[in-house]
Amino acid sequence: MPGSSWVNVILLVSREAVASLPWPLIVPALLEVIDVAEEVVLLDRYYLYKVCDFIVTSEFELSELSPISEFPAGLSEVRIMRAEIAKTLPDATRFGWIEANRTSCLFKINDTARLRVIEGRRIEIEPGQLSPREIGAYIIGCGLPILAHMRRYVPLHIGMASTPYGVVMFTGPSGAGKSTAVAALSRRLGWQLLCDDICIITPAAQPPTAYCDVNKIKLWSSAVEELGYDAAVLESDLIRPQKFHLAVAPGSSVDVSEVRAVFKLSWANEAALCPISRPLIFETLMNSVHAPFLVPVLGELDVIRTLLSSIASSAKGFQLQRDKSAGSIATQIDLVQAALTQ
Repeated sequence: MPGSSWVNVILLVSREAVASLPWPLIVPALLEVIDVAEEVVLLDRYYLYKVCDFIVTSEFELSELSPISEFPAGLSEVRIMRAEIAKTLPDATRFGWIEANRTSCLFKINDTARLRVIEGRRIEIEPGQLSPREIGAYIIGCGLPILAHMRRYVPLHIGMASTPYGVVMFTGPSGAGKSTAVAALSRRLGWQLLCDDICIITPAAQPPTAYCDVNKIKLWSSAVEELGYDAAVLESDLIRPQKFHLAVAPGSSVDVSEVRAVFKLSWANEAALCPISRPLIFETLMNSVHAPFLVPVLGELDVIRTLLSSIASSAKGFQLQRDKSAGSIATQIDLVQAALTQ
């Protein structure tokens, strides 16, 4: 498929032949070894992606990630595969359509479709009647952030950009304007857009690193128009047709010690900017953790607290209010620049 990286290997060999294969010359991550009586079948077709500090080998094409052509040495592998998935998890805590225990997390998407994340190493999906785009959306939006929790990483629901003054983070609930903020800084000032939704931080790395691997951001039609993009050539969102997907450069990573400012976004009758305290910076970052209700089951709360406390202790914090009038994006950019030059 154009623009995709995949390998299709189908071998049917005996156990004796497998034993004699030059395994160091074969990329194990591209092969699934299945025992079938006296034979071994090596399959199949996989798409390769680098996410965070691991490699994803996926049976499904994931359009929000950029493919790679080779399996880099020294990186661990995460498998994404089709599977038949039980309707419940044993010994699980239930959160509506989600169930979780210490090793697995199950998303019951509908009557026929389910997604399961296992031990931070595998994502399984029983797609039912889901379209390829829907499959990719659930893997990216549900599977990978939960897998990050299981690996003791920290997935944050934030917007992030690299500026001449350092890295800036934008926090706030869905609809607060995180995507618009980072897109505006990129479009108007040429600053590097890192992410608008999910970044994954590896707190144990030296230095702790934030990875931004998704190659699209999502903008409301009003932001698309004000920033001068052509909606006619953009892909509309599956769930919200008034949102559009905008391609961005993927694969960025930054040292979290470079974070210089955290902006807490909100709507108001008038645009305004005011400093916030370090405890409030910490609180707004904690509120940005992806699926925080799952942390007691799947993650390590102390790891998250330590990481976010470190960011809050070194970064400036601001409450950034934006009104919905025409031209409000330009005012927001001016306020961000003013905050960074204080």
